[in-house]
Amino acid sequence: MIPERRQGLVWDKSISLGNVLTIIMMAAAMFIWGGKMEGRISIIESSDIARKEAAAIQLAAENARAAETRQDFREIRQMIEALRNTVSKKN
Repeated sequence: MIPERRQGLVWDKSISLGNVLTIIMMAAAMFIWGGKMEGRISIIESSDIARKEAAAIQLAAENARAAETRQDFREIRQMIEALRNTVSKKN
C-alpha cells in the first residue's frame, strides 16, 4: 500500500529546531543589514544633493563676479576713449 499524503505543511524530522532558528536569525540579520545600508545610501544621496546645491550657488556667484568684471572693463575702456578724445582735441 502507498502511504497517504497529508495536506498542508509537513515537517521533515531531519530538520532540527536549531536549523530553523539559524535560518530565522540569518534572515533577520539580512534585514537589519539591508536597513543599515539603506540608511547609509540615503545619507550619501542627501550629502550629494547638498554638494550640488552648493556648487550651483558658487557657480551663480562666479557668473555674477564675471559679469561685474566685464562691466568694469567696459567702463575702463570708455574712460580710456574719453581720455584719447580729450588728448586728440588738445593737439
